Amino acid sequence: MHIDNVSSVSEVIKLMKLWILRHSLDWQTFAMEQTVVRALEIQNSRDFGQSMEKVLLFLKSSINQLSLIDPANSNNPIEIQKKTRRAIEQEANRSFDALKNGDWKSIVW
Repeated sequence: MHIDNVSSVSEVIKLMKLWILRHSLDWQTFAMEQTVVRALEIQNSRDFGQSMEKVLLFLKSSINQLSLIDPANSNNPIEIQKKTRRAIEQEANRSFDALKNGDWKSIVW
């Protein structure tokens, strides 16, 4: 079920893994994947730049109040610590600004 859940956004998830590594974030992969799915649930775009922009915008505006549930087990909430949420929000703000300036190097490379 998890594979089916993330398959449509797998390339963006790869970019997000680079983003997490580049910005030294302590964010569990499963939580990140489910967040990306949520951020892109109504977008069907093959434009990865546009998708990253949408994910970063979602992170900077929604990460602090986001609640996630394991798609394979609705009794299993996916936790993201408050400290991690703040770090993600800060990096998403910086990266979103860099994206608007076309500075992909500081975002994922």
